[in-house]
Amino acid sequence: MKKIIIISIVFWGISSIVQAQNKPVQELNLKTILRIAYRNNFTIQKLKFLNSASNWENALSWSPLLPQVSINGDYFFNMIYPQVGVIFGGETILFPEAVPQATLNLEASMPILNLPDFENHVSESWMNKSSNNTNQYQICLMLEKIKALYYEVLASKAFLKVAIQDIKTLQKHLTIAKISQKVGEGTRFDVLRIKAKLENALAQKVLDQNAIVIDRQELFDVLELPDKGEQIEGKLPTPNKMEIIKIKKWKMKIKHREDIEGQIEIKQALHAKLLADEMQWVPQIDVFGVRQFYKYGNYSPLILPNAQFQNDYSVGVELTWNVLNGGRNIFEANRLKNLYQAQKATIKNLIVNAQENQLEWERQYVYDVKFYRAQLKNIATSKESVRLALMDIKTGEGTQIDLLDAETDLFQAQAGAVEAKLDAAESLIHLEIAVGKFSKD
Repeated sequence: MKKIIIISIVFWGISSIVQAQNKPVQELNLKTILRIAYRNNFTIQKLKFLNSASNWENALSWSPLLPQVSINGDYFFNMIYPQVGVIFGGETILFPEAVPQATLNLEASMPILNLPDFENHVSESWMNKSSNNTNQYQICLMLEKIKALYYEVLASKAFLKVAIQDIKTLQKHLTIAKISQKVGEGTRFDVLRIKAKLENALAQKVLDQNAIVIDRQELFDVLELPDKGEQIEGKLPTPNKMEIIKIKKWKMKIKHREDIEGQIEIKQALHAKLLADEMQWVPQIDVFGVRQFYKYGNYSPLILPNAQFQNDYSVGVELTWNVLNGGRNIFEANRLKNLYQAQKATIKNLIVNAQENQLEWERQYVYDVKFYRAQLKNIATSKESVRLALMDIKTGEGTQIDLLDAETDLFQAQAGAVEAKLDAAESLIHLEIAVGKFSKD
């Protein structure tokens, strides 16, 4: 019985190890990769923290407009009161300046009219919106970069697949050519020609394998993850002119691209800052209240000490009017006006560049679509050529070299279609960046 139990445990252990070894490798698609990047990428995490910091800075700008409460106190272990000469009854006597030995003060104030700080808060709110929009745009740019790296990995895999098919075909033809040479139906030239093509195909395979390794490394680097051999799954998007129609709907909304919105919000912040500077001439009004607890010590025979704390309070209104501050407001106003005009020029330049980029990548994408369709036609033509070459061989009218040439054209067309898909995918990414569409999806 014990032997049966031991054998069962050993068998269970071996089965578990085998199952663990045969466990399928995790598959990563575009959605999963972007989700991992949003969680792991250092640049994206930094931008998230900057967004959070900006939100707190905006909250901080409320501080001067909210009630202020402070508590302070002091205690003297020993002191000698200063003596002040006073005339009393026609005679000069020295009277001590009394100072409490212990004090505790509770002070509170509340701004009633504080237009400069209010406009400063408005300015900071615009800067907060600008920071959030700009950082969000940068996050989307990083995700688009990762999407492009993902497409490059898929393209490298597709190129390698074509290269392997080419090698298999060439090896098959090489075998047939050698046999044909032995029986006198082929020539050594045919064998050498196929060997040369095979060497080139093998070199292309190595190049494609290296490309996969490099592309995967770049992808996993931005994901901040080690490459554990996960399968990168998915398909390159098929180029389609309908994407242009969808993108053109965003043409009139290009001003709403998040980085451009961020620059517009900086302009609004400068305007509010200019108003805050002008409001420095307006009087500021605060209400305040002070409650004081104090006790005198036994430091002078003329001042009676207190056994317990006494208290007093005061409530009032404080008015501050900045009449002259050395011209600071005038200098600051001129500085802000120039910054405001410079910001308007920056916004105009951004919009013009965005519109130019949109037209450039729109034309490039249209070309990529046409190039892809041309490659599809080449594939169809090459397949027909392969079919005809096979028929000619069967009827004795064709040669293996004719078939080899037709199949080579087919593989080149297939590789061209992959290249066209990759180019179109990258052009579409640039086009979406130009109009800011990706950040709205």
